[in-house]
Amino acid sequence: MKIKIAGVVFDVKHIYPYAERAAKDYFTDEIADFAIEITKEQIARAGEKSKDFSPAYNEWLEIHRQICRYFEERDGIMMHGAVISYNGAAYMFTAPSGTGKTTHVMQWKKLCGDRVEIINGDKPIIRFMDGEYFVYGTPWCGKERFNINTRMKLCGIALLSRAEENRIERVDPAEYLNRLISQIYFHKTPECVSNTLDFADKMLKSVPVYSLQCNIGVEAAEVARRAMTEHSN
Repeated sequence: MKIKIAGVVFDVKHIYPYAERAAKDYFTDEIADFAIEITKEQIARAGEKSKDFSPAYNEWLEIHRQICRYFEERDGIMMHGAVISYNGAAYMFTAPSGTGKTTHVMQWKKLCGDRVEIINGDKPIIRFMDGEYFVYGTPWCGKERFNINTRMKLCGIALLSRAEENRIERVDPAEYLNRLISQIYFHKTPECVSNTLDFADKMLKSVPVYSLQCNIGVEAAEVARRAMTEHSN
């Protein structure tokens, strides 16, 4: 199958049909930029780390791993977070699993209706293109399957944490670097580590970063919307 992920066409030779079902919204007939061939040995190694998953799903995880590495070695990263579009700009909400990212972005939908779309619910890709940072939907998008095959300028990143009262403030990314880096997927090879840290450092100097403490109510979305969209362009 050929799939276009974050503007790059991958020709993926795979074994199980699960991958085609999962990636159907990203099919393309364009000329491939990069070839990936998944072997039974790779699936078996993936299964050693993910024993509860089927071989078909472990193959899908291996495709994810190789595509992540492709971008890490070039001009992008995959980050753990939920991304929405609002008035033509993208905003990311990142936090450890179970914190409430999906709940929060759903409150944006409730608040703003059709002005908000969920670009990705779990693992978007960020690339530096034409002097700006863009976020892309991917088929790795969480159990809710929130994803749109599109790209949009990234205008803000919020580090989300649960609290009884809603509060947001723009912060110095250097003070939250460990929390931010922990939400980025990267391989532990020297080249990938170096590229990823360099990418993250430059991105966080360009894209506004916020600390968002919030509850699960719709008021939390309004607090975040007012602060994060005020200076977007």
